[in-house]
Amino acid sequence: MGFTITTPMFLFILSLLAALVSANWDPSTGYLHNHRPSPAWLKKFKPSVSTTGIQVSECSINTRLHYPNVQLFAWFEVNHVWDGNHGCPYGTCHAYVVNPTSAEMVPSFTDGHSFFWHNIGGLRGNGVKPISNPKNGGYGYEDSLSGKFVDGPANPRSKQIGHDSNYPGFNKNKLHVWTPAQVDSFKGTDQSQKHPKCGRPCENNKDPGSSSGAYGGYKPASGSAYKPPKGWQPGKGDACFKNGNQSTPKSEESNQRQSSPTTNANKPKGNNSKSSSAPKHRKRALRNIGI
Repeated sequence: MGFTITTPMFLFILSLLAALVSANWDPSTGYLHNHRPSPAWLKKFKPSVSTTGIQVSECSINTRLHYPNVQLFAWFEVNHVWDGNHGCPYGTCHAYVVNPTSAEMVPSFTDGHSFFWHNIGGLRGNGVKPISNPKNGGYGYEDSLSGKFVDGPANPRSKQIGHDSNYPGFNKNKLHVWTPAQVDSFKGTDQSQKHPKCGRPCENNKDPGSSSGAYGGYKPASGSAYKPPKGWQPGKGDACFKNGNQSTPKSEESNQRQSSPTTNANKPKGNNSKSSSAPKHRKRALRNIGI
């Protein structure tokens, strides 16, 4: 006899799973859009925690490790399957107790983004917009004590800036900090946008922003506003950069407008879909912000 999960039951299960998600609202102090650690560094150092199906904002704004492990660095691996959903990019956040040097960072246009804590590296700031409600794109935040997503203006009393610097044994003098010159070497047009792009290099930005009336009123930049980082080499699918073009072709933007992410074209399929890739990550995304 088959077993069917009803909508109320599904939401109840999500609420139980949300209780298992643990993170602290402790925003990163530095960021690099469109960069990830080199393959050699990734082979040498393994993440302490990898969290799948979350927003890039969650990866930057929340730390995922706990005493005695102090989170110094995280990089976000984009899953383009979820481009077009409120809160995108979605993907996997890899958290580390070590951090790469500036020489160990490589360009990864629209596929990888990096975040640093305790002012050890990256450009100043967290490089993302606030965490968004995946239903309407409205801004919110995750309470550090409960881990629950809360719509609307953030409650600063829940923020725990540099909380793990209070851990016994934490010694800031032992951190490997980038020099100002190393940080400045990454400044460029590829770092100028408020939030990473949702889409591959030659695609328009599929970020739907926030729905009318949703808190924050976020309006994403166009795809042509996103420039590749220095040293990035186009892949086989990046035809618009074949001749050194630095912007999304007009024909591509036109095609993207015809398939607007505000429609259901890029939305996760329902529970009755036979697609193996669609529902899984979306459920996790909802789970991790407690919805």
